[in-house]
Amino acid sequence: MHIPSFQGGDYHTFIKKDLKFRDIDKFKNKKEIYTYLNSKDNSYQVMIGRLRKCKYLSNIYSYNAKEKDVYIKRTIISKNNECQNGSNIEELFDLINTIIS
Repeated sequence: MHIPSFQGGDYHTFIKKDLKFRDIDKFKNKKEIYTYLNSKDNSYQVMIGRLRKCKYLSNIYSYNAKEKDVYIKRTIISKNNECQNGSNIEELFDLINTIIS
């Protein structure tokens, strides 16, 4: 989650109790949700930082700028993190940063 006070657990409960949204669908469909999730101390960087710490799957990859090709050299599975909610989406952000740099 984008919000520093979220300490894991059931995010539905956090959204309802701490963020005071009674309806999860209304929260997800809120017109200004992107602004809300990235204002004050909230940030996608908070979420990305959390994802880097504990993830089940990660890739070692290279990017060939000339060919505009991404090659996954190796996939690492961390079985200790199997029961964690997580993602490796931060790799996409890293790749985008590599491409535009």
